[in-house]
Amino acid sequence: MLRWVPLAFVLVTGVAQAAKKRVKIVSKPAGASVYLGTIDAGEKCTTPCDVDIDGETTVIIDLAGYRPKSELIVISRRERAPYKRSFNLVPSVGTLKIDGPPGANVFVDGADEGKIPFEKDVPSGTHRIQVKLDGKEIYVNAVEVAEDEELKVTVANKAVATKPPPDAETDPETDPNVTPDIRKQATPSTPRTSTLFTLSAALSVGFREFTYRNVDPMTTRQDLGPETEGGQVLAGGQLELWPGTLAGVRALRGFALVGRFQYGVNPQTVIQNADNSALGARTFWTSLEVSARQQFVIASKVIAEIGIGYVGDQHQFEGTESDIDKVPDAHYQSLKIGGRGAVIVSKLEPYLAVENRIVMSGGPLQQRFETTGGADVSGIRAALGVGFKFGAISGKVEGSLTRYSWNIVEDGTTDTDGATDSIRQVSMTVGYAY
Repeated sequence: MLRWVPLAFVLVTGVAQAAKKRVKIVSKPAGASVYLGTIDAGEKCTTPCDVDIDGETTVIIDLAGYRPKSELIVISRRERAPYKRSFNLVPSVGTLKIDGPPGANVFVDGADEGKIPFEKDVPSGTHRIQVKLDGKEIYVNAVEVAEDEELKVTVANKAVATKPPPDAETDPETDPNVTPDIRKQATPSTPRTSTLFTLSAALSVGFREFTYRNVDPMTTRQDLGPETEGGQVLAGGQLELWPGTLAGVRALRGFALVGRFQYGVNPQTVIQNADNSALGARTFWTSLEVSARQQFVIASKVIAEIGIGYVGDQHQFEGTESDIDKVPDAHYQSLKIGGRGAVIVSKLEPYLAVENRIVMSGGPLQQRFETTGGADVSGIRAALGVGFKFGAISGKVEGSLTRYSWNIVEDGTTDTDGATDSIRQVSMTVGYAY
């Protein structure tokens, strides 16, 4: 069979951290939300408040009705405590322009704002517009004024061509004389500061070692020998979605859905060690993941993450049935439950991840022992890696070990009571975050 090629890799992260500085954040007006790094990291406090700054940190200030502001804060060696940063927030406004009968009064949200011709900057959002001429309401409507856009409302002159009787009421929704005309001129909106999705390429190189335990030395079975596979390459893609960001729900901005699929691109022929002859079987690997995770950022420097989902690891073979019966033909379908801890170091995130795998099926290998008493299998996975993000490009480099433990019922014909299947992998993902 294939000889195992040992794998060794070292992740080295050099970190030079400045001492933390407590900085007072003040905004005008007060009551703005303060974020460190990205909005995905969660709100730290509301102004005025104090935050801990470690080295270079981007501070984002967000208040409804005002334009968000961001600033890279760097505390120089010459600067002395107490440290303070102030932000003057600019209202988020659009332009409301109304044409119609000259001299007609314009009311915005019940307040008399002037006469037609009318043009004024108003806070972005929904406003109730009324136009009155000689004390009679000739136009009323709710309009949406977008940030940095001009909204033009035209009240036709014919709206006042026929005056209603003193006791009549003008209904702007049914009166044919009231025909407002609304036109908008689109302009760029405020840039978004949080991620909606990430689409990545995924590449892994795997090494497998399968060994049966306590094999009867007098056994005549040909399927209980060790199996080693080296340099198996898996290529595919990964998609991460942040539904909380898509829906605009701030409390769910750390929640993500993940889908990943990888396919083996270099099938290898199985070799028998006894006479170095080839079997009629070739390796066939795939990996599928569908999962959900929730991320929490602590003090802007530590990430805690929990996750749950489905994983399908296929370590199977293709070829003649008689030769496949001699090798550990496994397809692990598992429910994974785990966690990850990371440290934010500028644009890098060194991390450690551990997950338990509740194996629902071991595939053909498990079926092989069903007629001789049965077998059950469980799994665990540990990974050490470093994530990175440079602008819109993000990814990770990771080394992992996945181990499946088999317990096989001995009935006098199995000639073994268990097995261990170890898969070591070096993986990398690189993608675009939007």
